[in-house]
Amino acid sequence: MAGTKLRVDVSFLRTTFAQIPTRIKAIESCGWRIESRGDPWVISFSKAISEETSDPEAELREVMGDDWVRADEIRQLLGIKPLSGTA
Repeated sequence: MAGTKLRVDVSFLRTTFAQIPTRIKAIESCGWRIESRGDPWVISFSKAISEETSDPEAELREVMGDDWVRADEIRQLLGIKPLSGTA
């Protein structure tokens, strides 16, 4: 069952330049496909997920490991205030 298409922006800000192609291949091997490249450090990936999937981003976090950048960290780095009621 294909389900819903999920799109996630993945930041490679903490990833060394040499490791980026390896991480991209690992993400693609999990069934994620590149949708677009916003800049050299951010790539949008998409994947069809089933409704039963409780944490679709878990695969991405596992591949990225300590290099995973949370949305609130990106907002902080860019100097953007969080939306009310969010971290």
